[in-house]
Amino acid sequence: MSDPNTPRESVSKDPVTGTLLMRVANGTEAKAAASAIANFVRERKKITLLAMGAGAVNQAFKACAICRGLLAPEGLLLFIIPAFGDEFVDGKQKTIMRFILSIQQG
Repeated sequence: MSDPNTPRESVSKDPVTGTLLMRVANGTEAKAAASAIANFVRERKKITLLAMGAGAVNQAFKACAICRGLLAPEGLLLFIIPAFGDEFVDGKQKTIMRFILSIQQG
């Protein structure tokens, strides 16, 4: 089950791939996001983090680092594949960072 501290509106599903898309903002608590990511991973769900702006990218990266520590004792290794993406905000095209998460048994 997903973390109750993560707002529902911050997680959506890509209609094409079925991957969960979690938006991370400047004000997102990295520990709460890490817990939510770990729970999604435990449920065997694919997840990608989306971050726009330096503060959001920082929080997303910290969440990934914390999540690695949460999953390591369970023998799960978290890998991050960074990528750029585009999104329209108020009719303007903006660049976002995508953190595509990959899990392996360790």
